[in-house]
Amino acid sequence: MPDGADAQIAELEEARRQQDEEIRALRSELALARSEAESLRTAQATQRVATISIRANGAAADDGAVPSQFSGSSDTDGGAAWIEPDAGEVVVDETPRGDGPRPVLRVRGVPSADIPTTVIPEGAAPPGFAPSAERAPLPTTQGPEVPVPPIPVNPPSAPPPSFGAPLPATVAAGGALTPVAPEPRVQAPDVAVVSYRAALGMLRDREYAQAVEGFDSFLATHAQHPYAANARYWRAEALYAQRRYRDALHAFEVFVQRHGGHSKVADALLKMGLCHARSGDTGRARALFQRVQQEYPDTVAARIASREEAS
Repeated sequence: MPDGADAQIAELEEARRQQDEEIRALRSELALARSEAESLRTAQATQRVATISIRANGAAADDGAVPSQFSGSSDTDGGAAWIEPDAGEVVVDETPRGDGPRPVLRVRGVPSADIPTTVIPEGAAPPGFAPSAERAPLPTTQGPEVPVPPIPVNPPSAPPPSFGAPLPATVAAGGALTPVAPEPRVQAPDVAVVSYRAALGMLRDREYAQAVEGFDSFLATHAQHPYAANARYWRAEALYAQRRYRDALHAFEVFVQRHGGHSKVADALLKMGLCHARSGDTGRARALFQRVQQEYPDTVAARIASREEAS
């Protein structure tokens, strides 16, 4: 009987260990999703539609202040909600220049009651205007009729400019020739961002080995890119997910040394402690768990470190 009880205890401990691993993997995926949402908010911040409000009394609204509905947060996307204008307010909606519609002017409100009005009697002329009978006739000019040449049905078109020829010109109001500006070129996507997001997608799909290769390729050619710190952290997470604890420990150490002020340092220190714990070095694991609780007490990583230290 004791042997059977020991076997059941071992099975329960193994089941608990597997559940702990699944919980940690889910937490890593949640952190990954939050990081992706933050990247998307940063990209959307440059595509906001500007709204200019002009009061009826001539005072323009402050265009330097950012409305509260445009300010993003760490958990929600910032969105632009329509604000109903006050009475007597003129709102100009600007849209990006290009092939889109022209700006739309909407006037809302009622005229002010303080503006004086003048009642004109029936049959009387408005102030400043003479009756029609007293007006002098308009002068007319007469001259020989000049025939107007007919407009050709199909006017000859100018031949296309050859390679290297100067740009075509248009005639301005004063008769001067104004060169026509060339069409703006479409900006190509950032190759570095595309490479980083591809590796991040592999990590999200739990293709951990391919994700490590993708982050290695990104860091090999874009080591100074703004996403380099994130790439180093998620590369270490991909190694940890494969239970390559020694490689993951080294990757997290490199991340902490190079990016000590990054927001993921607490998570990296926690994972370093977990790497030591999985490798059997409980002393170093406890030291790192205590460090996380002391240096980052109000974080999720600190709460997990406290639970890991007590287990």
